[in-house]
Amino acid sequence: MNRNRYSIILYILSTLVKLASSINPELATTLREAAYLSQYNLTYRYPSEASDDFNPSPGELKKAYRLAFEVYQNFIDAMPTEITGQSQE
Repeated sequence: MNRNRYSIILYILSTLVKLASSINPELATTLREAAYLSQYNLTYRYPSEASDDFNPSPGELKKAYRLAFEVYQNFIDAMPTEITGQSQE
């Protein structure tokens, strides 16, 4: 895996965390947790650059899936209703 790409993604996520924390602290927490998912992004997006040591177990894949869904849901929940079209409860 190209460590330079991984570093760039982590830098971008840390920047988003800083920006989000001033607006929505819960979203900032979610973004911090999302950094864990970067390894999946790089491995499956650039398979020729993947390292052999990244071989997640079924349990790790389930954890990553749950986390990705939680990140997605938190972003949707943080968006204004004008964007999502969902009514506020």
